[in-house]
Amino acid sequence: MAALPGDRLPAGVQSPGPDPDHRGVVPPGMFVVLGDNAMWSYDSRVIGCIPAERLLGVMIRPLNGSPVPAARRLDRRGHSG
Repeated sequence: MAALPGDRLPAGVQSPGPDPDHRGVVPPGMFVVLGDNAMWSYDSRVIGCIPAERLLGVMIRPLNGSPVPAARRLDRRGHSG
């Protein structure tokens, strides 16, 4: 995940709607996902923010073996813990 609810939207990701309270930040219940190959990735740069109910899984450990920081772990509803 590249951005969680309340995080600033990464460059190239459009705001999900006209709501002025959420301009520039990921709204509640949404996520931003970015692939590692911008040219070929079908990610939030193409489709925008992803609703939490569409999330199928969460990365537990990157390929380099370092753990995901606890502050970025999410519960089933997409809240960080």
